[in-house]
Amino acid sequence: MTCIVGLKTESEIIIGGDHAINDGERIHLMLQPKVFKKGQFTIGYCGSLRVGQVIQYGLKIPPGFRKKDLHEYMVINFANSMRNCLNLAGPLKTEGDVQQENRFLISFLGRLFEIDESYSVTEVSDGMIAIGSGVEFALGSLHATKDDKDSYGRVKKALEAAAYYSQTVSAPFTIHKINLKKGSKSEQGKKKKLKNESANKEQDNSKEGVDGVEDRAEGHVEED
Repeated sequence: MTCIVGLKTESEIIIGGDHAINDGERIHLMLQPKVFKKGQFTIGYCGSLRVGQVIQYGLKIPPGFRKKDLHEYMVINFANSMRNCLNLAGPLKTEGDVQQENRFLISFLGRLFEIDESYSVTEVSDGMIAIGSGVEFALGSLHATKDDKDSYGRVKKALEAAAYYSQTVSAPFTIHKINLKKGSKSEQGKKKKLKNESANKEQDNSKEGVDGVEDRAEGHVEED
């Protein structure tokens, strides 16, 4: 198992995860991170390695996000593309009528989503979310540091807390930082919608974007 932590603020989104894998008796460290970039998406996953790897290398990003509310796009277009990709590649397993547990944190166009094993799409109101092992410790850490302005540091501390208390989470960590454009039309529309529930559901998501991405893994820094 692993721990993936996501944090959204007004100016940035941070998604980080560890490199641990285990077989029930032993723990190993993967070379490949479980948080990765795919086009404009930043994706982190926990659960089956095969499922995460198929999404990383095999998923075809569906069109249509300019024509729909972004949440609707993620529910209808993106989640269905994930399901089709995994069905074609054959990594899905079921226990009875329940599909094996895999969860994803996904950053796209200034929003932070969770997709669970049923392909339900969730956004949390406080911008703090974690999946996998040690979730309680990671979320507790995020809450305890809610007044801290260092978002990257908050996510790293949350992962460290999960690794300290959970036997299936371990450093090193890969953490992606997505800087959001200030004053983008989509963000302005999002704030307006929160203030007025009767606002138009159709928002122009095409103007949203990313200023830069900073990837760090235990002192290693890469910039796209």
